[in-house]
Amino acid sequence: MDDYTLDDMAADFPADKPGGPLAPLMSRAGDQGGVVRFSTEDWDGRARTAESAADLLQDAIDKLDAGLRNNYFGECAEGQQMYSKVKFGIANWRSDLVSQKAELKQLAIECRRAGRSLDGTDGDASRDLRT
Repeated sequence: MDDYTLDDMAADFPADKPGGPLAPLMSRAGDQGGVVRFSTEDWDGRARTAESAADLLQDAIDKLDAGLRNNYFGECAEGQQMYSKVKFGIANWRSDLVSQKAELKQLAIECRRAGRSLDGTDGDASRDLRT
Protein backbone atom coordinates (compact mmCIF):
# COMPACT_ATOMS: atom_id res chain seq x y z
CA MET A 1 0.00 0.00 0.00
CA ASP A 2 1.32 3.43 -0.89
CA ASP A 3 1.30 6.14 1.72
CA TYR A 4 0.41 9.40 0.05
CA THR A 5 -0.16 12.67 1.81
CA LEU A 6 -2.34 15.45 0.53
CA ASP A 7 0.84 17.39 -0.29
CA ASP A 8 2.01 14.53 -2.54
CA MET A 9 -1.22 14.62 -4.49
CA ALA A 10 -1.71 18.38 -4.52
CA ALA A 11 -2.35 19.94 -7.88
CA ASP A 12 -1.58 23.52 -8.73
CA PHE A 13 -4.86 24.88 -10.06
CA PRO A 14 -5.17 28.55 -11.05
CA ALA A 15 -8.50 28.64 -9.23
CA ASP A 16 -6.64 27.93 -5.96
CA LYS A 17 -4.47 31.02 -6.27
CA PRO A 18 -5.12 34.05 -4.06
CA GLY A 19 -7.76 36.17 -5.72
CA GLY A 20 -9.01 33.19 -7.77
CA PRO A 21 -12.65 32.14 -7.89
CA LEU A 22 -12.21 29.86 -4.85
CA ALA A 23 -10.50 32.54 -2.74
CA PRO A 24 -13.63 33.48 -0.74
CA LEU A 25 -14.06 29.85 0.24
CA MET A 26 -10.41 29.46 1.20
CA SER A 27 -9.97 32.73 3.09
CA ARG A 28 -10.31 31.23 6.57
CA ALA A 29 -6.88 29.90 7.45
CA GLY A 30 -6.99 26.32 8.65
CA ASP A 31 -10.75 25.98 8.15
CA GLN A 32 -11.50 22.54 6.72
CA GLY A 33 -15.27 23.06 6.68
CA GLY A 34 -17.55 24.51 4.08
CA VAL A 35 -21.08 25.56 3.40
CA VAL A 36 -23.55 23.07 2.02
CA ARG A 37 -26.72 24.51 0.63
CA PHE A 38 -29.82 22.45 0.22
CA SER A 39 -33.19 23.33 -1.19
CA THR A 40 -36.22 21.12 -1.71
CA GLU A 41 -37.14 23.50 -4.53
CA ASP A 42 -33.98 22.50 -6.41
CA TRP A 43 -34.83 18.81 -6.15
CA ASP A 44 -38.42 19.46 -7.19
CA GLY A 45 -37.12 21.46 -10.14
CA ARG A 46 -34.93 18.55 -11.18
CA ALA A 47 -37.95 16.26 -10.93
CA ARG A 48 -40.08 18.60 -13.08
CA THR A 49 -37.30 18.79 -15.68
CA ALA A 50 -37.11 14.98 -15.85
CA GLU A 51 -40.91 14.75 -16.17
CA SER A 52 -40.91 17.37 -18.91
CA ALA A 53 -38.25 15.45 -20.83
CA ALA A 54 -40.27 12.24 -20.40
CA ASP A 55 -43.32 14.01 -21.82
CA LEU A 56 -41.29 15.17 -24.83
CA LEU A 57 -40.12 11.61 -25.39
CA GLN A 58 -43.74 10.44 -25.26
CA ASP A 59 -44.58 12.97 -27.98
CA ALA A 60 -41.74 11.56 -30.09
CA ILE A 61 -42.95 8.01 -29.45
CA ASP A 62 -46.47 8.96 -30.54
CA LYS A 63 -45.13 10.51 -33.74
CA LEU A 64 -43.01 7.46 -34.47
CA ASP A 65 -46.06 5.25 -34.05
CA ALA A 66 -47.97 7.32 -36.59
CA GLY A 67 -45.08 7.79 -39.00
CA LEU A 68 -44.78 4.55 -40.92
CA ARG A 69 -48.02 2.64 -40.82
CA ASN A 70 -48.02 1.99 -44.55
CA ASN A 71 -45.39 0.74 -46.97
CA TYR A 72 -44.48 3.75 -49.08
CA PHE A 73 -41.49 1.98 -50.63
CA GLY A 74 -43.48 -0.11 -53.09
CA GLU A 75 -44.76 -3.65 -53.31
CA CYS A 76 -41.68 -4.91 -55.13
CA ALA A 77 -39.22 -7.13 -53.25
CA GLU A 78 -36.85 -4.23 -52.65
CA GLY A 79 -39.63 -1.99 -51.39
CA GLN A 80 -40.91 -4.64 -49.02
CA GLN A 81 -37.39 -5.30 -47.72
CA MET A 82 -36.80 -1.59 -47.24
CA TYR A 83 -40.11 -1.21 -45.41
CA SER A 84 -39.28 -4.18 -43.18
CA LYS A 85 -35.83 -2.78 -42.33
CA VAL A 86 -37.14 0.72 -41.65
CA LYS A 87 -39.91 -0.66 -39.43
CA PHE A 88 -37.34 -2.75 -37.56
CA GLY A 89 -35.09 0.27 -37.05
CA ILE A 90 -37.98 2.42 -35.88
CA ALA A 91 -39.17 -0.31 -33.51
CA ASN A 92 -35.70 -0.46 -31.94
CA TRP A 93 -35.55 3.31 -31.69
CA ARG A 94 -39.01 3.39 -30.15
CA SER A 95 -37.96 0.76 -27.61
CA ASP A 96 -34.96 2.90 -26.63
CA LEU A 97 -37.18 5.96 -26.25
CA VAL A 98 -39.66 4.03 -24.08
CA SER A 99 -36.77 2.89 -21.85
CA GLN A 100 -35.39 6.42 -21.61
CA LYS A 101 -38.84 7.76 -20.76
CA ALA A 102 -39.20 5.20 -17.95
CA GLU A 103 -35.75 6.14 -16.63
CA LEU A 104 -36.70 9.82 -16.62
CA LYS A 105 -39.93 9.09 -14.76
CA GLN A 106 -37.92 7.10 -12.19
CA LEU A 107 -35.40 9.93 -11.95
CA ALA A 108 -38.23 12.33 -11.12
CA ILE A 109 -39.40 10.01 -8.34
CA GLU A 110 -35.85 9.69 -6.99
CA CYS A 111 -35.32 13.47 -7.08
CA ARG A 112 -38.43 14.06 -5.01
CA ARG A 113 -37.44 11.24 -2.64
CA ALA A 114 -33.96 12.76 -2.25
CA GLY A 115 -35.46 16.17 -1.51
CA ARG A 116 -37.72 14.74 1.19
CA SER A 117 -34.90 12.67 2.66
CA LEU A 118 -32.45 15.57 2.78
CA ASP A 119 -35.12 17.85 4.20
CA GLY A 120 -35.87 15.33 6.95
CA THR A 121 -32.18 14.81 7.70
CA ASP A 122 -31.62 18.56 7.77
CA GLY A 123 -34.52 18.99 10.20
CA ASP A 124 -33.30 16.15 12.41
CA ALA A 125 -29.74 17.48 12.47
CA SER A 126 -30.79 21.03 13.31
CA ARG A 127 -33.47 20.22 15.88
CA ASP A 128 -31.11 20.68 18.86
CA LEU A 129 -29.21 23.68 17.47
CA ARG A 130 -29.71 26.93 19.31
CA THR A 131 -29.02 30.32 17.84
